[in-house]
Amino acid sequence: MRVAEKVCVFVFVLQGVCCRDFTISLPEKIEALSGSCVIIKCTFEIQESFDKELSESAAIGVWLKDGTNVDKHQVFNSRVHSSNHFKGAITGKLHEKNCTTIFYNVSSNHTGKYFLRIESGALKYTYTVNTSTVNVIESPPKPTVKLNKDQDQEVLEGRSVSLRCSAETLCSSPPPTLTWSFTPRIPLSESSRQQELLISDLNFTATHRHHRVTFTCTITYQLQDKNKTAQDNITLHVQCVCCRDFTISLPEKIEALSGSCVIIKCTFEIQESFDKELSESAAIGVWLKDGTNVDKHQVFNSRVHSSNHFKGAITGKLHEKNCTTIFYNVSSNHTGKYFLRIESGALKYTYTVNTSTVNVIESPPKPTVKLNKDQDQEVLEGRSVSLRCSAETLCSSPPPTLTWSFTPRIPLSESSRQQELLISDLNFTATHRHHRVTFTCTITYQLQDKNKTAQDNITLHVQCVCCRDFTISLPEKIEALSGSCVIIKCTFEIQESFDKELSESAAIGVWLKDGTNVDKHQVFNSRVHSSNHFKGAITGKLHEKNCTTIFYNVSSNHTGKYFLRIESGALKYTYTVNTSTVNVIESPPKPTVKLNKDQDQEVLEGRSVSLRCSAETLCSSPPPTLTWSFTPRIPLSESSRQQELLISDLNFTATHRHHRVTFTCTITYQLQDKNKTAQDNITLHVQCVCCRDFTISLPEKIEALSGSCVIIKCTFEIQESFDKELSESAAIGVWLKDGTNANDQQVLNSRVHSSNHFKGAITGKLHEKNCTTIFYNVSSNHTGKYFLRIESGDLKYTYKDNPSTVNVIESPPKPTVKLYKDQDQEVLEGRSVSLRCSAETLCSSPPPTLTWSFTPRIPLSESSRQQELLISDLNFTATHRHHRVTFTCTITYQLQDKNKTAQDNITLHVQYAPQISTSSTYFCEVDGNPSPELEWHLSGRPVTNSSNTFISEERLNSTGLRSSITLHQSLSHTSTLQCVGSNTHGTASQLFQLNLFSQEASCK
Repeated sequence: MRVAEKVCVFVFVLQGVCCRDFTISLPEKIEALSGSCVIIKCTFEIQESFDKELSESAAIGVWLKDGTNVDKHQVFNSRVHSSNHFKGAITGKLHEKNCTTIFYNVSSNHTGKYFLRIESGALKYTYTVNTSTVNVIESPPKPTVKLNKDQDQEVLEGRSVSLRCSAETLCSSPPPTLTWSFTPRIPLSESSRQQELLISDLNFTATHRHHRVTFTCTITYQLQDKNKTAQDNITLHVQCVCCRDFTISLPEKIEALSGSCVIIKCTFEIQESFDKELSESAAIGVWLKDGTNVDKHQVFNSRVHSSNHFKGAITGKLHEKNCTTIFYNVSSNHTGKYFLRIESGALKYTYTVNTSTVNVIESPPKPTVKLNKDQDQEVLEGRSVSLRCSAETLCSSPPPTLTWSFTPRIPLSESSRQQELLISDLNFTATHRHHRVTFTCTITYQLQDKNKTAQDNITLHVQCVCCRDFTISLPEKIEALSGSCVIIKCTFEIQESFDKELSESAAIGVWLKDGTNVDKHQVFNSRVHSSNHFKGAITGKLHEKNCTTIFYNVSSNHTGKYFLRIESGALKYTYTVNTSTVNVIESPPKPTVKLNKDQDQEVLEGRSVSLRCSAETLCSSPPPTLTWSFTPRIPLSESSRQQELLISDLNFTATHRHHRVTFTCTITYQLQDKNKTAQDNITLHVQCVCCRDFTISLPEKIEALSGSCVIIKCTFEIQESFDKELSESAAIGVWLKDGTNANDQQVLNSRVHSSNHFKGAITGKLHEKNCTTIFYNVSSNHTGKYFLRIESGDLKYTYKDNPSTVNVIESPPKPTVKLYKDQDQEVLEGRSVSLRCSAETLCSSPPPTLTWSFTPRIPLSESSRQQELLISDLNFTATHRHHRVTFTCTITYQLQDKNKTAQDNITLHVQYAPQISTSSTYFCEVDGNPSPELEWHLSGRPVTNSSNTFISEERLNSTGLRSSITLHQSLSHTSTLQCVGSNTHGTASQLFQLNLFSQEASCK
């Protein structure tokens, strides 16, 4: 056995190793968005003699712009804030030599070259060599949209598609967001990740409906004055598997008002072979009425306008398969059944299966008038009354209006809301003057020749409680959500003799809870705010007898019966007859989900479906929101409307994929401590027209690392006749490898685990047609082509068309190391350097990690981000010590038996000016088996890297090691320097004197 036996020492005096000086690290160029913010990342160095001057309390950072004259060019001072300075802050700690700065609300005035000045005691220095140029742009840089990984824009129908939108982000608060839009509209699901590189992925299975769809990704910056956006897009081409046919979606029945207009909402599909024929310039839409003979039954042609045709227009874009049409000035002649015909080049087709029947009526449908909620027509004087008039609206320009009239005339206030369901509310406090008053609501359509109206009415009966007395109008019961707010709508009356006492300056409103003793039961006083009072405000004007009140941050303590007390001069009165009971609930009332209008839950494939979710809203800030979710996941578009009755509509054309889908609507209240939600749902049943078939979506190729795991993302479809067979308890997933014989080639069975099977699990829910699977501890045996087989009751089917090929590799794919953005490998000393290491990750538990190493060793800081694309950034300021340093990035997978790694590297070249110092460098080589460790000792004590010493090591071979140490001039009078090599069998060392220009020691 050989011990550590040899030490060779070489000593040199080198020129060109710098003394510490004034240097700064700044980004050369920064882009900032007008109206947003800008961050200047900044670190600096000072001469060693000023170290004692730089302290946390004394340090001041000054930014100069477009010049170095402190009086003329100063735009920011961290200690003194001037009116002509930019608004901002130095977020770094100056005493730690970090001068990172943020400027807010940037404009074109911020464009320019920035110099940093440091002042701290006797230290006053402006950095003039390295500057940072800020360029303020009016529009953000556009994002990049591309298909993920190895996919082409020409994809096969049924294959999985993954679109990725990525964008470098600028400084902004809130941070920017990415959103997708599609032309034509194809609703899809998306996922996004917020980081320095903003990414949003859009994942779906390609169908013929995605052919020629343009997917646009928009980055949006929300600024104070307006939003700023930028876009990129990609157009997808889908190769047909189950070719499309001629289909159309039309409403079955439409009512139209004579003299007004009618809108036929319409979309269509064509056989794929005609796609090239359908163009914007050539497409013609023809409507036939009560028959399909073009010569006899044509009533409209979008290209040729004949005297015997109906007046109208196709408002949809035919080349995008939208045939929505409006007919003007309709009459009884428009009543009938309508067929659409499309002509475009060689494409000539009449849709005869689905038609739309228009019924023209002479008078509009009458509105409905009723008392809101639980009120009776027999009301008590002093009670609040709320009348609601509602009407379904027909096509009309201008839109119809609702108006109220009363017999006898009683002036009242009203509020109306315009929407698809036209609503007008009339709110007042009942008095004896309203007794037997008939309230009539009229809907009016303003037509060219005359107005057309329809009416409904209600007659009110008021029980009289004397002449004017102390009365109050309060809601009997109010529900409030814990953690939110509650509004008590309130009006009152007083005896006429007290009218002069009630004034704006003197009036005080007091709320008592669960009793009328002012001392014991007071919980709110509009003039005096006590610590034991509820937080709130009387929002009504007491001198106008409006006592409406809001309480904030309600809890179970707010539950109870509330009495109002009024004090104003000699007027002091507590209303004890009518009270309001508040009930604080922990969960919000659930919304209501139903099919709109006259639709059944059993709908025909190809028909339009409209789901409506509605919810009575409770007091909340911000107001509650409605969101949809679906089981299984079917991405759809939705529209919502915010009002007292919160409504969200979900509109789509029914396909077989919607059969047995459960649509859940959730109302969400965003409270301070947590969100509160409630839900309702509906399950849709779709009658098959173009029946479903057995299809599967699998990735074509997957790479897996030997000793790790592999995930096969998988969804499938079955024929509709087998839907009842597929259940959670019965469904079994079987994977076959390199063939479809279930006996010979089975490698996994989700129900039966055999010794010759691969270890794994189907993580998807088979009864929801999700067959995603993971295999563990993969080896070369896992390489091959995989087929799925489904068994569930009478359902037994092997998917043979689209298999997934797994390739098991012994070493992971190597990462990629490169200089970030526009930097060259030849960099100037003092400039900022940013190295990025990125790697596509394979299945692994724990996930892989990225680490950096350098030859020779230079200690640096790094930051990493874990995601599907693993990224690690290394940021530093270039010095001459980085010249010819090789930076290596290693991806490491921690497997059970051993770690597996892959590497990439880059060698940096630094240009730097010649400099002279009197530092000395010493070299030491040591050889031994096992390979020895090497240490340097100054005056008998071990030393490491510091501002006065720099140590590097280089492994020569399996037994040899070379090390060097550079000593600053301040250490040149140290008595001894010693190189010590050691291993398990012994040590060897070499002593030598310092201050020698050249010395060579003999080997021992």
